[in-house]
Amino acid sequence: MEQVRPIKPSERDRYIAYVGMYADTNAAIWGQYDRMVDFVFEHYPSTGNRFDPIAVPLLNTIAHGIELGLKENIIFFHSYHKGDRLKNFESWVELEKSHDLDFLADEFKIGYFRFFKKVGLSEADREEFNKYFFPLQELLDVLNRSSETFRYATKINKHGEFVKMSVDRKKTFDLLKIKELFHNCKTLLIGAPNSVAHYTDFMDYQLGNPEYDAGKGYLYCQRLPYSDHFFKEVEELLNERMTQIGVGLWFDIESSENYEIQIWENDIYIICVDPAKVFRRGISKTPIRGKDNKSN
Repeated sequence: MEQVRPIKPSERDRYIAYVGMYADTNAAIWGQYDRMVDFVFEHYPSTGNRFDPIAVPLLNTIAHGIELGLKENIIFFHSYHKGDRLKNFESWVELEKSHDLDFLADEFKIGYFRFFKKVGLSEADREEFNKYFFPLQELLDVLNRSSETFRYATKINKHGEFVKMSVDRKKTFDLLKIKELFHNCKTLLIGAPNSVAHYTDFMDYQLGNPEYDAGKGYLYCQRLPYSDHFFKEVEELLNERMTQIGVGLWFDIESSENYEIQIWENDIYIICVDPAKVFRRGISKTPIRGKDNKSN
């Protein structure tokens, strides 16, 4: 029998898992699935063992991580065009209960391109999205996953009758290829919302400050966390990259756009503005703070 190394009292606390603190959102659980997959691929090869004995739970972890990532992206993009109906699902409850990765991936793509059309993203944005969406499609084709696949040995119908084996007995998976595809999928699912954050962050700002009318619909970059020290660094950076044409107002010669700083909810927003509206309003000596700002 294998000798089990005793756990030192000083190490005991590492085995106490504060699960509730890390399972309060689907996004947090999605992150844990991703970290688990990365950990297995990084450390399991050092055992010298084949992947066969852990392949099924590993594939299920990969598939469920993708499922959560797709659902989070669908929710994110749909929140900026709420009037549009879901295409592949009758309701949000049906979507939440679904394990069909093909339908979820298609819904995600639809949501992204609805947003693409709404804000007028560039063809380069479209090409970048498709560059990483193709590996997702390829991985889903490889996994060919339904609700039972990698969870149960067999598929049954609604009457509990056997339909077929979940995975063909002769089926093999190239886990190195899956590792590569999964990495690209993570880049897509994390990167898609971040790539449009300079639009969505402005929309969030506009929603909280409906009286604000100087913005042209996007930020210089995504919103930044506010602190007095960091705010000064942001001002210095803008002075290096742009020409200051007024207190709190800069002109970017590369884009021929004007930007001003607003502070709201402990965040810094560098907003692309219509300079006529800014000058008509009158430039204050300090950045305008949103009505709900909580900065100290």
